[in-house]
Amino acid sequence: MAEQAEASAAGQPRLTRDQQEQLARLRWLWPDYRIECDGRAWSAAPWIALDQVLTADNDRDLWDKVASDKNTRDWPPRMGYWVERASGPPFWVDLPDRPRRFRNSG
Repeated sequence: MAEQAEASAAGQPRLTRDQQEQLARLRWLWPDYRIECDGRAWSAAPWIALDQVLTADNDRDLWDKVASDKNTRDWPPRMGYWVERASGPPFWVDLPDRPRRFRNSG
């Protein structure tokens, strides 16, 4: 971390710039989860089961736990791919449902 988190007037630690960026990135990439950071601990809970909270000491560990949790849940399957850009965050492209067989037009 670049600098230590300072305490605000309410006693809550402020997030460092790096923590703020990682929090925004995690929230953007995992919209199915409520993701929080208090400056020391990271937590995530799926919106469909807010009582099942995942916790970690850093954003990378939380990323791994959320990815693992998402893979074990019964989510509807998505067909598509990620597009990574040199500037800006990556984004998901959904593929349309294709018929199993294609008719010969000729």
